[in-house]
Amino acid sequence: MDRTANQLEYAAPAVKKPVNLIAVAKTAALAAATLVVLIVFLAAFLSYTDNGSIADRNLAKGEQIVKALERYKATHTAYPPTLDALVPSYIYRLPQPERAEWMYFPEDGGSRFGLFFQSDDAPVGHYNSTSKIWDVDTQ
Repeated sequence: MDRTANQLEYAAPAVKKPVNLIAVAKTAALAAATLVVLIVFLAAFLSYTDNGSIADRNLAKGEQIVKALERYKATHTAYPPTLDALVPSYIYRLPQPERAEWMYFPEDGGSRFGLFFQSDDAPVGHYNSTSKIWDVDTQ
C-alpha cells in the first residue's frame, strides 16, 4: 500500500498490563529500608566528632573573644573585669564553646588575662595574653 504525505498513520493503542502489587510493595519496602539505613549512617557520621576538631572549633571561637578583648583594652587601657563587659560593643554575643565553658581571669589590674575553655569530656584550651599563644590539651 502506497502512503502519501497526506495520510496519517496511527499506532495501535498499547495494551495495559496489570500492575503486580506485590512487586510494587516489595520495591517500596526495600527503598524504605535503604533510606532508613542511610539516615542511621548519616546521623552517626554527623554526630561523630573527634577531639581535634572540637578543639579547633573552640579555638576559633576563643579567637573571636580574644580579638574583642584586645579592642576593649585599646579603648579602656585595661582588659574588662568580665567577658559580659564585651557584649554588645566589642562582640555581638559571646560564642559558646562546644562541650565546654569559658573561664576568664583578668590579672594585675586588667593588664593581662587568661582565657580557658574547659570540660570533663572535651579538650581543654588556655590562652595567655602575655605570650599571645593558645595551649590545647586534646587528651
